Amino acid sequence: WLALPVVLLFTYLWCRRHAFPPALQWLVVAAFALNPYVLFFVSNLVSEIFFMVFLLGAILAAERGQSKGWQGPLLGGVIAGFAYLARTAGMSLLPAAIAYYFWKKQPRQALWFALGMLPAMAGWMLWARLHAAPGRDVVTVAYTNYLQVFFVNVGWDNLGVILWHNVSALLESLGSLVFPQLLHGILAKLILQPLGVAAILGCVRMARAGYAGMYTFFAAAYVALLLIWPFQPNQRYILPIAPVVMAGFCFEMMHLARLFRGAFGHRDRSQRVVAYGFAAVLAVILAAGLGLQGYMGLSILPEMARNDRADARTYANLYRWIRDHLPADAAIVWENDTALYLNSGRRATNFVVPPRDYYASEEDAGTTGRYGSIHEFARQHGLGYFALAKIGLQRNADVLRAVASNPNLEHIYEDSGAILYRVR
Repeated sequence: WLALPVVLLFTYLWCRRHAFPPALQWLVVAAFALNPYVLFFVSNLVSEIFFMVFLLGAILAAERGQSKGWQGPLLGGVIAGFAYLARTAGMSLLPAAIAYYFWKKQPRQALWFALGMLPAMAGWMLWARLHAAPGRDVVTVAYTNYLQVFFVNVGWDNLGVILWHNVSALLESLGSLVFPQLLHGILAKLILQPLGVAAILGCVRMARAGYAGMYTFFAAAYVALLLIWPFQPNQRYILPIAPVVMAGFCFEMMHLARLFRGAFGHRDRSQRVVAYGFAAVLAVILAAGLGLQGYMGLSILPEMARNDRADARTYANLYRWIRDHLPADAAIVWENDTALYLNSGRRATNFVVPPRDYYASEEDAGTTGRYGSIHEFARQHGLGYFALAKIGLQRNADVLRAVASNPNLEHIYEDSGAILYRVR
């Protein structure tokens, strides 16, 4: 949370540097500051907001006005190196900066930026290589090696499937910054995806008008990375580009407003009717989105926080029992792996389903089947126990029944929050 005021300040400075109209500057800052997804993620231990401090700091430094100076690009590259150390996806800043400076016909500045950023990238890659975990099983790879995750799960045989899912998820996530993703199914796609397309078109329009600069180039490079990554880009993943996306959406709405004003005065009555109809639908969607944002921020998020605390108190019984009854070298499959380790001292891992296997086993529809063979996963990775939640967002009645009927699992403990099995 402490990073949020800095991000808001940098967002305002970025808007002002690119000479956005004053009202638009404050609108973009307020839309980001009060967005329910931003409020959710700054209330959790995730790295995106912290990363954005260095991301926006690097962009502001790199875009300093001197056309021939080297200090701004070099400082921007150094700060970009810190962004990379905060979050590996910060690597997108390097190609984005190079493309930006070549677009500005400033190749020397591109070199200075690269010289500032590369030491941090090379240093971390070397350290990570020297200290890499030796295992190549799916658990070790998933927890320690992003690059290997990519090569294991993405190939020419499934790239089309990944792109298809990621494009759809990206558009819905972008649209949810305006209209929270509280709807599901075809209705959600019909509302969210056009809003996401409008935000992208607005970013393009904004860039063509001379606004946004390096941030737009970063957003393009970052989105390209998200589209080929084997995990669908949800609201968390798009958070680093949320300010530029919101600015782009505002630009697109201003463009549509100009078109509507022209159509409202058209001599053809049918043209006016169509324009009023489209404008009314858009106004209803935007008003509903604003209302849902308020409802999510004032009601849903506090309720989620209360439920999380209540679940944590309930799970404490499980952790206490594990600490008192299981051997010190016990290893457990459990969705809240970090919390289990911190509270019991016993090692734990999540049930890792590689994206390639996830798509090949009917995605969410295959969840019950995958948990039906959880004992195979546990045996393969030397995990002697498996805990399954009975409460919270992860509760699944079909999974509970499938696991209960598995003869390879021995029921050894149960309370109101979870069931613990020994793998036979």
